[in-house]
Amino acid sequence: METITAAVARQARDRPRSIALIVGTTRLSWAEVEAWMNRAAGWLLGLALPRGSTVLGWLPNCAESYLVRLACEQAGLFWIPVPASQGPRELASIMERVRPAVLITKPRFRDRDYVSETDQILLRIGVAPLRVTLPESGLLSLDGPPADGTQAMRLEELVHALATTGSEGTPKIALYTLAAACERAHAQPELLGLTPEDILLVLSPGVGPARAAWLASPVAGSCVVAMPQFGVGAALALIETERVTVVCGTPAQLAMLAAKLEHHDTSSVRIWYTAGSVLPPSLAQELEANTRGIVVSTYG
Repeated sequence: METITAAVARQARDRPRSIALIVGTTRLSWAEVEAWMNRAAGWLLGLALPRGSTVLGWLPNCAESYLVRLACEQAGLFWIPVPASQGPRELASIMERVRPAVLITKPRFRDRDYVSETDQILLRIGVAPLRVTLPESGLLSLDGPPADGTQAMRLEELVHALATTGSEGTPKIALYTLAAACERAHAQPELLGLTPEDILLVLSPGVGPARAAWLASPVAGSCVVAMPQFGVGAALALIETERVTVVCGTPAQLAMLAAKLEHHDTSSVRIWYTAGSVLPPSLAQELEANTRGIVVSTYG
């Protein structure tokens, strides 16, 4: 089975100048995504960590969330993303169990000081990972000799985890082998009819509805547009200006968009893709009645 990093390499070979990722003013082609992935993987390999060591990103919906996951797969390291919306208690619970070797955060986000909060958590739980802090502006640079893929994750190895919240609020950690991730990555383009012409808007960090974009887009060659911070007006403006074809969001986010549809052109949208909680049938009916898109809910 083609791995996700191999799919990136295929897109970079076949469509090097096509845009793969848009976050704010950052626009990366497939060739640039592959180059960043391989240089960052080389940097990670230069740390000489044991194979399968954990890299944890406490990050919003940013370009680095997309890119570091690919670099970890290419370097044989285990990636666990924790959304920036998770609080210190949840992060401490996760880090106590996974004991990350590398921790990546933003310096500040939404008026929170992530460096200071992380310092306090690490001191309390006695974990001392290598710290990487994203720059205030621009794209993180992890420059090592480009990895050649010989150390990439094998299909049977654990490649990433998703931290979820249970009914009692304690984060759960769901583990995925590369084979499981690739099964989903290859199935979704077929199920959703994704092509290189598709543009997927991601309204939330890389869990839940966002996984269709993060995993399937390299296989299909689709472009991903990510919103670091969700806003109704900003999301509808992106749909209009970028001609988004698939919107990936929670039912709550789609409900907020549905209330403002008349003010924006959403004619490019063919799928409203959702997960994370139960989608009210009335909301699906409203979206399908007022747009050209169909609703696909994968919750449960």
